[in-house]
Amino acid sequence: MIEIDNLNSSINILKYHAINAPETSGIYKMIDKHGALLYIGKAKNLQKRLSSYTKIANLNNRLQTMVSQINTIETVQTSSEEEALLLEADLIKNLKPRYNILLRDDKTYPYILIRTDHPFSPIIKYRGEKTVKGRYFGPFASVQDVKNTIATIQKLFLLRTCSDNYFATRLRPCLLYQTKRCSAPCVGKISEEDYLASVHEVYDFLSGKAEKLQQKLQQLMQKASNNMHYELAALYRDRLNSLKTIVAKNSNFKSIKEDTDIIAIYQKLDEICVSVFFLRNGHNYGNKNYFLKNNLLQPLGEILGSFIEQFYQLHTPPKEIIVNEALLDRALLQNALTTIAKNKVKIIDRLKKDQLNAKIFAEYNAQEALTQRLRAFTTQHQFATEIQKLFKLPTIPKRIEVYDNSHIMGSFAVGVMVVIKDFGFDKSAYRKFNIKSTTDSDDYMMLKEVLTRRLMNLKKKFPQYTASEWPDFLLIDGGAGHLKIVMQVLRDLNLSHHLNVACIAKGIDRNAGKEQFFTPSKPPFTLDKNTEVMKYLQIIRDEAHRFAITTHRAKRSKALTHSSLDNIPDIGKVRKQILLSHFGSIKAITEASFRDLAEVKFIGKKIAKVIHTYLHEGK
Repeated sequence: MIEIDNLNSSINILKYHAINAPETSGIYKMIDKHGALLYIGKAKNLQKRLSSYTKIANLNNRLQTMVSQINTIETVQTSSEEEALLLEADLIKNLKPRYNILLRDDKTYPYILIRTDHPFSPIIKYRGEKTVKGRYFGPFASVQDVKNTIATIQKLFLLRTCSDNYFATRLRPCLLYQTKRCSAPCVGKISEEDYLASVHEVYDFLSGKAEKLQQKLQQLMQKASNNMHYELAALYRDRLNSLKTIVAKNSNFKSIKEDTDIIAIYQKLDEICVSVFFLRNGHNYGNKNYFLKNNLLQPLGEILGSFIEQFYQLHTPPKEIIVNEALLDRALLQNALTTIAKNKVKIIDRLKKDQLNAKIFAEYNAQEALTQRLRAFTTQHQFATEIQKLFKLPTIPKRIEVYDNSHIMGSFAVGVMVVIKDFGFDKSAYRKFNIKSTTDSDDYMMLKEVLTRRLMNLKKKFPQYTASEWPDFLLIDGGAGHLKIVMQVLRDLNLSHHLNVACIAKGIDRNAGKEQFFTPSKPPFTLDKNTEVMKYLQIIRDEAHRFAITTHRAKRSKALTHSSLDNIPDIGKVRKQILLSHFGSIKAITEASFRDLAEVKFIGKKIAKVIHTYLHEGK
């Protein structure tokens, strides 16, 4: 309910700032009485834009709610609309105002890299700055899309995917050669010239020249068959069939020749899905769905424009962007993206006939993705309601945090936090904690450290307990002893009255289905193993356990790769790589003589003496 006095007061504040605002382009920030940022917007004319908020009759209920919270306004002038647009997108990304459309994605997309600094070029997944010498293809929508494409290339062209160290130490072909996924250049099963020819075929394939490759494979298959080399002909046939399948998958986008992103937006209720398809060199490199909330009931074209502003702050724009909604500031947005890309970018919202299939396909994908998400919301809401009843929570939990830890006799100890929100598991909110307080097998001390660090950080960042980052319910993998530790931490941090907690302990003989629950307010109890809420609690507990185990294994694996070279003075990452490339393995380096070490490029006699002395001082 909007308080009229608050709304009238905020309107007066708006009028004051509107009168004093310059009639130039810029951005404005709306701030509440607590200093929290409500909204950031851009304007061609700041005075006119702020004045528009004072006309209550033109504002929907949600806009009125936002306006009623305004306590002050800050403005920043810019030299152009384009600069205002870029500044707005940058500030929204960094400051995350409550009422703006927020793109919660700060990850770079993966690429395929074919290195050119080795005679037998490997094909690998790559993410980050393009500092490695080679040819890059992408971006791909996900790591899985990269893996699938590399797997296809292995089947079709038999390129290697192994590291240089592994390549240098092979004495016989690995399993990939036996399964026809690699040509085994490591042991001379293919000449450098023939391997390079395969690499160039991959360039053609990833550059959209699939038809040319199809013709070539057809000719090679026919030639092998005519010469009665039937096994070779069968190999070409299988490659040809795989290639035809890939070409068929791109049929919805066959009319699009330029590097293009297709962005489709779809809304149901106040939930929005934006689906982005990446088309490069005639290939569909996959798609990613983004889910937004239309907090202010803005038009879809306005929301899509805001999304594009933020999205291409993180990712390089392609030559063309096809959208399914007309944008309010299309020309302005085009100019801004051209500045970012450093080449001309075209936004297309009026499609030609041959582009309609691509738009319809992207729209359908966005619609289906949002439908599934809303279905997940309904299911999650039902389980959250059951949890509220079961544990007598004051409200239906919107954020559940599950905690677990993993270690081997206290070594490589980690704690983890898994988060469940309205739409299920939110993996972007998962957290890992490297245990620092103990090296013993003390689960209680580990739990105490993890919870203390997590909750102290929350208190520091979000002192208001109503913030959405605060959990409504904590579920701990453990029993009565763990509950005692949790309650101690909550008392120490004065949070006993703010957080609800329960522990879930495995049953007798660690039997799933006989779990016991421990809460501060009643004796331990269990549930019928066939009830849906029991199965759900097991699922979220098991997800925390899975995350803890994989995090622990990753930490242990990383520690095991620590070699004797890591402790030698003056041996950094570069020299270590030079030695490994030269000798092929740690064992070979250890067995090398002083003279062998000194002859390695960039090592020399002085460093060779340090290495040799260190590696042999215990012998």
